[in-house]
Amino acid sequence: MIRVDCMGERARFRVRSGSETKKLIIVNPKEVITGPEVAVALEFRCGTQRRSVIIGYEERQDTTTDTVGRIRYIEFR
Repeated sequence: MIRVDCMGERARFRVRSGSETKKLIIVNPKEVITGPEVAVALEFRCGTQRRSVIIGYEERQDTTTDTVGRIRYIEFR
C-alpha cells in the first residue's frame, strides 16, 4: 500500500504489486473482511503509506472515484 485518500466514509487505496499500481476503493468499511482475526476494526491513516497488505477485491471500474476495484478483504502486515 503506497497511499490512502480519505473520502468521507470511503477510502481510495493505491496499491503496488511489482511494477503495477492499482487504485482500489472501500465504499463501506462494514463490507470489508479483515483478518485473520475476527471482528478487527478497520483502521488506517490517510496519506502516503509504506505498508504491506494482502488485498482481495472485486474488479469494478468506477470513473467517478478513478478506481478499478472494490476492496472486499484486507489484511495489514
